[in-house]
Amino acid sequence: MEAARACEWRVLSCEPTASETAFSFAALGDLLSPVVRTCFRGCRRRSERRSGLHFALVDAEGSNVDERVVGLALLSSLRLLAARDRVLVAVDDVQWLDAASAAALWFAARRLEGESVTLLLSMRVEPGAAPLQIENDLADRSLRISVGALSSSGLHRIVVASLGRALPRPTLLRVHEASAGNPFYALEIARFLFEEGVSPSPGEPLPVPRTIEQLLHVRIMRLPQAAREALELAALLSDPTFAALQAAGSESERLESAVAAGVIDPIDDRIRFTHPLLAAAVVSAMGPRQRSVSCNSLIRKGATRD
Repeated sequence: MEAARACEWRVLSCEPTASETAFSFAALGDLLSPVVRTCFRGCRRRSERRSGLHFALVDAEGSNVDERVVGLALLSSLRLLAARDRVLVAVDDVQWLDAASAAALWFAARRLEGESVTLLLSMRVEPGAAPLQIENDLADRSLRISVGALSSSGLHRIVVASLGRALPRPTLLRVHEASAGNPFYALEIARFLFEEGVSPSPGEPLPVPRTIEQLLHVRIMRLPQAAREALELAALLSDPTFAALQAAGSESERLESAVAAGVIDPIDDRIRFTHPLLAAAVVSAMGPRQRSVSCNSLIRKGATRD
């Protein structure tokens, strides 16, 4: 996506999570929130304007929205954007798209032909899993690339590039084995080893938390309390921006340590978690009672649409 932005493409992206699959149009709202005003002004027909408004305002429970109308509005929006720029629509973990967003996106994708719109989808594939319906529908226009486990040499390169240090080769091989070549998991293990200053002894288990969720929890809890509180608000917001945080009574300066730690990556005014699991770890650490209190507070302050 960064390469596309560097080439001045218009990038629309979303990173749905398992916890959001029940919320209609959650992913579509993430895709279009940066451009909804532009698309709303560009939609000519009344039906398109109405569905454009739904992209921005309909709550997670939704109302009786005609999915075909939403699909048409999305199609019109993509054509409008593609008339000005090349457009990349990127969906990470597409298997967790909510059904309403998926229906609208597939509806629009099947009807795009000469427009400068590229769809980039990533998903976790279980052995023997059937291809997505959209792959069948666009078989003559799509390319499927299988990404396997990262090699130990590849892992060495990303550890050095991301963390600025190299693991001793025996430790690197053990991290590679423990992570099964998953680069994100491997990086979190390496980060933990560096920050703890520990060197595993031969034959002993790696001195790290046993799951990726536990690793991420430790990483979040290392941040200052003020940063964690600001991250909690950002993780609960439907469209996390610094302006929204200020509206909720949180100073953007609180997030400086989270940026330095690589937990979030600000893009203009928007706050983007560097991985969806980090946002999930923040929310999980809050517990149900605190999540409820924080959500109610955000709703009272008008800082969220959820």
